[in-house]
Amino acid sequence: MLAVIAPDQTRPAKQRRGTVDSQAYDAYQKGRYAYFRYEPQAFVEVLSQSVNAAELDPDFANAYAQQAYCPTTLYVFGVRGSDKTLDAAVGLAREAIRRDDDAALGYARLGWVLGYLGRPQETIAAFDAALMRDPDNPEAYLAYGETMNHLARPYDAGPLLETVFSKDSFLPPSWEFPQGHRNLLLGEQEVAIGHFQSVLDRVSRFVPERVQMVRAHWELGDTEGAKQGIARITKSRPSTALPTQNACSRIPFRKKRMR
Repeated sequence: MLAVIAPDQTRPAKQRRGTVDSQAYDAYQKGRYAYFRYEPQAFVEVLSQSVNAAELDPDFANAYAQQAYCPTTLYVFGVRGSDKTLDAAVGLAREAIRRDDDAALGYARLGWVLGYLGRPQETIAAFDAALMRDPDNPEAYLAYGETMNHLARPYDAGPLLETVFSKDSFLPPSWEFPQGHRNLLLGEQEVAIGHFQSVLDRVSRFVPERVQMVRAHWELGDTEGAKQGIARITKSRPSTALPTQNACSRIPFRKKRMR
């Protein structure tokens, strides 16, 4: 894996385009705001706003990258009817790259999708490409770190996740989740619970967080705490939300060796 904290700086710096269309930017930001509500119905708004942003500015790479997030998240959350192939997500991430090869988010989204498809070498190459284009992008570091968790490589995730918070102090409320996930994989359940609870205090309907909270209590031997967590998920989850077993299957259990 590339030395991610000090990526290759030999690539000539280019002006990152973003968008010059204020309406496209506004639609993109509205989509991001909706995404961090973490409700299945909100993803419809995310997709609609992101498509609108791309229509307003067809070369706005991040608008395509954000679209790639939607089918991937529906799959990860285990929402019924989600695309298990993730072909559309891969295609949208590659379209973002095609529109602007200097935009880091397209590569970060591609790495995110490929990680869930179980293609680790391509995953790492995509994330390294993202950081080579923008070494100060906290979103790329976060996605890279959580993908390393997903690939059961918490030791690799550690420095990536530590870098996230040094790049930006104003972050979405869920961004502490990968830290808890890493601690859980390392067998540090009590620390993990602290991170999970911090996120739930801000986004109470983030069900994957509750799933991992149940797992942490169970691994601690706190059967009652685990049962209470399951009851909260069952009570609060709308009928269209994720099946808990599917959500668990997409996030690995702690393994004996993960170095």
